[in-house]
Amino acid sequence: MLITSEAGIRLQDFSAVTSSVYSNHYGLNFTINFIRQNFMEIIGFNGGVDLLATILTGIAEHVSTRDQAEELRNFIEENQANLGTAVGASQQALRTVEENLAWLDQNGEEISNWLSVSLPSTTPAPPLTTPHDGAGSFSASVFAITVSLILTCVRFV
Repeated sequence: MLITSEAGIRLQDFSAVTSSVYSNHYGLNFTINFIRQNFMEIIGFNGGVDLLATILTGIAEHVSTRDQAEELRNFIEENQANLGTAVGASQQALRTVEENLAWLDQNGEEISNWLSVSLPSTTPAPPLTTPHDGAGSFSASVFAITVSLILTCVRFV
């Protein structure tokens, strides 16, 4: 497993890679699934509970759909007993998600309309040439490659 103290990866490196992945729509879904599948390894990592709190806070700032909110909520509820000191951060993350989605519900249509009027498209959209899930697969590949590179570099330092 990549997430162990013996792997040689530093917490800030793991946090930086994870942040880069969840900062886009498809990467966010991938990160939630990754954390769900590797939860025990993450909290077992030296400082992992604090790392998880940081990741959950960051994820909450990027959630933009009800489905993503539900995935995050389910993860937190399923793992409540093992969150330790990250319970407070997880509850704050859920509040942040709800506040952001409420704001989007209230203002999203108006902003979208304003953008449509203010920034009209001057060129037609290109045809879709990749499968719908291609970006998600790409994000997963980039995440795996980045973590592997970091681990390789850390081993040689």
